[in-house]
Amino acid sequence: MTLQTVSYTQHLGQSQAVGLDFEQICDLVNYGLILLSRDMTIAFWNLWMEKHSRLERDKVLGRHIGDIYPGLEKKGFFWKAQNVLTLGNFAFFSQQMHHYVFPMPSERYLSEGYEYMQQNVSLAPVRDLRGQTVQVLVTIADDTNAAIYMDRLEKTLATLKESNRTDYLTKVANRRYLTECLEAEIDLWKRKKSDFVFIILDIDHFKAVNDNLGHQCGDRVLTGLADFLRQNLRPYDKLGRYGGEEFCIILPQTGLNSGLKLAERLRAQVAQTSFACPDKEQEVTVTISMGLTSTENVAHLTADTVLYKADLALYEAKETGRNSIKCRL
Repeated sequence: MTLQTVSYTQHLGQSQAVGLDFEQICDLVNYGLILLSRDMTIAFWNLWMEKHSRLERDKVLGRHIGDIYPGLEKKGFFWKAQNVLTLGNFAFFSQQMHHYVFPMPSERYLSEGYEYMQQNVSLAPVRDLRGQTVQVLVTIADDTNAAIYMDRLEKTLATLKESNRTDYLTKVANRRYLTECLEAEIDLWKRKKSDFVFIILDIDHFKAVNDNLGHQCGDRVLTGLADFLRQNLRPYDKLGRYGGEEFCIILPQTGLNSGLKLAERLRAQVAQTSFACPDKEQEVTVTISMGLTSTENVAHLTADTVLYKADLALYEAKETGRNSIKCRL
């Protein structure tokens, strides 16, 4: 809607003379409409604004919009409004960036968590008969439902993404995501020569646990070991289940000696840790064998070579008595 007169009241009078009630039309639309004079005083306030701001129009007409909403200055509202008046261009506030401009209570606050209505706001130039911009028409659209649905969609996508990355039993990274992390670490090593250590570990004689105590107990050992390892690694280390009773650990920004010390500490502590099997009313102790490789003094590197070297080292640890650590460079 483009108004062609300085006075909104005069414009309404002219429109009504030809049978059009613009005030009634403005009250019927499902948007907030505010007409601001050059000094930012309110010249019109439609019924939608009355309902959602809970302020009747006769209480706000003629008042400065900043007196009604003191936070507009911080939102950059007056700067944009001045640009509309000076340049005659439109200006916008998007819900995704600003969430809201006018703090109006959200009708779905208790059920959805938005205290204020989420809004898309536009500022349009209103020109007089000479084409001069003399007023600003503010249009407010309630975007709360769309924001809620977008939040739900993002949470659903995040959950799906996490489930695609996570081993269903142990809740650590699955093999596919672990491989992606390894490739990312290799890329970082190629760019910045940031050394890392890669470990494959295997539970010794795990088949005997399943055969003698049952697969439920075996699952308890797997989940218990995953929890133990996660609690004893740094927040930025990556732990994943490679398959069966095998786990992998990526230690970023770690040299060979530091990696060996950590591996030895984990091996010794696991051997002293008991894992509960409530259905059998007993606790199980296990040992682990570990194969380790490092990027120190390596010229070329791929994910396949890292896995191959660590796997060879693990095989040596298993063949030489288990409950030990071997390294391949």
